[in-house]
Amino acid sequence: DLEVLKEKIGTRKIPQIQELLTHITDVEKNIMKKEEKKYDEFYDLNLIEKDAQGDILSVDQDTLAVLDRNAGAVYVISLSKKSNYTIKKDELRKSSLMVFYNNMPYVYKQSDGLYIVDTEKKLTRVIEKDTEWGHIVRFSVYNGNIYLLDGDKNDIYKYLVADNGYSSKQSYFKKGQAVGFNNANSLAIDSSVYVGTDRAVYKYTSGLMDGFSTKIPGDTTATFTQLFTDKNVTKVYVLDKEQGRVLLFSKQGSFEKQIESSILKQASSFVVREKNPDSSDTPSGIFALVKNKIYTIPYT
Repeated sequence: DLEVLKEKIGTRKIPQIQELLTHITDVEKNIMKKEEKKYDEFYDLNLIEKDAQGDILSVDQDTLAVLDRNAGAVYVISLSKKSNYTIKKDELRKSSLMVFYNNMPYVYKQSDGLYIVDTEKKLTRVIEKDTEWGHIVRFSVYNGNIYLLDGDKNDIYKYLVADNGYSSKQSYFKKGQAVGFNNANSLAIDSSVYVGTDRAVYKYTSGLMDGFSTKIPGDTTATFTQLFTDKNVTKVYVLDKEQGRVLLFSKQGSFEKQIESSILKQASSFVVREKNPDSSDTPSGIFALVKNKIYTIPYT
């Protein structure tokens, strides 16, 4: 009704119109549980290396890691101290995916397979490229085991850690549990496995489908870009880059709130650290990677 009224009065400025608009916006934010947050610059990668550019952001405990595909580099940054070091290998150039786990980068390269760089900076290819793979969209590491999400084959390949490397691949799913992962873009594990697509999040526990809903009250416009969760956080976080927001869901799949910040419209990757009362020196919030900079968005 307000939009119709605004068309009728044209460009005339009427105070009551602005009052109504402000009121409607405030009520909508309350119903939709919207919180608009400012962002701050946390780190500039150019302080580590000139012309550094970040592509993928990963987190493990107190440490952030950033993959620079073109440079074949992983920049490792302490959250609490902001100290850093760089891992650089020619073999990592043109890599597409990276996960930082147990102080080591795991890096996937479409043409080669999956590499690990150990704490002595020794690079080892632990999984050879498999001709049966389709398109590996994302991968994750949990308890040392490696999980690869194949968007073309609608499967997750699980490689178990073994004394001499890793086992041969096996499907994570129990028979008949996989669905068509149209436009799959994310994989996250906290003991359960979460697969993100542009319209939904699927949750599996022990290879079986587990109930999870991404329904947002009054909102049918969400487009999911990336999801994040792990065993160190209590929520499932979903990035809607187009609208510059992160949606928060419980791990049972109920919508809780949304955090809006303009910098999220530019983010190529994000991670989350929740407040830890036992480690007050470690920054918390949403960390968003935009080219050579990492930004932080606080929230409660």
